[in-house]
Amino acid sequence: MATRADTDHWPRYNKAQRTRGVRDLCAEIIDGAGPGAGRRALDLGAGAGVETRALLAAGWSVHAIDSAPGSATQIREGLTGERAARLTIGEHSFADLDALPASDLVYAGYSLPFMDRNAFGDFWPLLTESVRPGGWVAVNLFGVSDTWAADTSMNF
Repeated sequence: MATRADTDHWPRYNKAQRTRGVRDLCAEIIDGAGPGAGRRALDLGAGAGVETRALLAAGWSVHAIDSAPGSATQIREGLTGERAARLTIGEHSFADLDALPASDLVYAGYSLPFMDRNAFGDFWPLLTESVRPGGWVAVNLFGVSDTWAADTSMNF
């Protein structure tokens, strides 16, 4: 099993995720929020870009963020035309952010638990303040009984 300190773990993981389906929570929020025409979504921990592509397909402009080396290339792979034009990507750690773009939908699929616990308290207000009135937020978290729960640097 790879450790969080293994710098090649996330690029390998993301590459393996390219062919999986859209996570249920993302599909539910896309359905609930409706078409994205003229609206912006924020995909935190975009990884392989599976959910980013689903948001783009639903008409959203998407700002995707992931810290894994090479994630921007993976997320952009195969995108052309107007979908590519509606995508911006930040390849950096959440802890390095001072602000997030104003968004109508924020999706964070299993990414926030991996953020260092000491930085989470500063990041959460950035996330909540980025949501426009009437916006949607969907976040997958781990419970205290998760197998990662022994890692005291993570969020549960």
